[in-house]
Amino acid sequence: PTTRFAVTLPASVSLSTVGGFLEMSPTGEGFVVVAQSSSGPQLYYRAMNDLEFKPIPGTENGSQPFVSFDGQWIGFISDGSIKKVAVSGGAPQKVADLGTILSTTPSWAKDGRIIAGSLNGGMWLVPAGGGTPTPFTRLDSGETSHRGSYFLDDGETLAFQIFRSIGDEPYIAFATPDGRVIRTERAATKSRQVGHDLMIYSNLQGTIFGARFDAKRFQIGEGVPLLSNVHVRPGACAHQASRRGAARHVPPV
Repeated sequence: PTTRFAVTLPASVSLSTVGGFLEMSPTGEGFVVVAQSSSGPQLYYRAMNDLEFKPIPGTENGSQPFVSFDGQWIGFISDGSIKKVAVSGGAPQKVADLGTILSTTPSWAKDGRIIAGSLNGGMWLVPAGGGTPTPFTRLDSGETSHRGSYFLDDGETLAFQIFRSIGDEPYIAFATPDGRVIRTERAATKSRQVGHDLMIYSNLQGTIFGARFDAKRFQIGEGVPLLSNVHVRPGACAHQASRRGAARHVPPV
């Protein structure tokens, strides 16, 4: 059976809807949002077994949150750098300087590597121990941006979106552990693998679809509409899902 419930932020803050503003732990144990208060944006975290969001100290002015594959770390972008903070608490740590990279929300591999998308180019790789980002994918002819990445259930294969023209739907692609980039013709603003053989994805009209997914052959089945009227921000539809099947979305704001 499907269980649905609403979650709310503290009365003193509101949900930020600029850039990447919410992310679910791949393990389904919690989720993080960017909330806006009178003093500016800050990351808030809520465990699934908790009743409320709590501010994460040291994440003031943070954005683009993402969660490690094991759910133990929260990454974010702040002051031109990728930073991370333990879910269990502690001070944030700098992972890498982004320099001139116009980074979108990064993603975290099982082995600790971080992949950062770009608004105007291919994706970038940050080593597990931190350091200088290096190119991970390169644009093909007619492509403008690689971003919207996440790691599949194996923790090694990366799914991401390829943008070709402003205003057009991007397309799902995959980067394999052996360095291949597999491009599909499935249009989607955002996708997430759920379990071993399902994928959910969305379009710019705010509809979320579900489809069978063969992760070995990178084949996506026919999409079935699951939910409509989901909040759409520039370039993406606001929804997330965990490997265990928990999902959440933002209604129109």
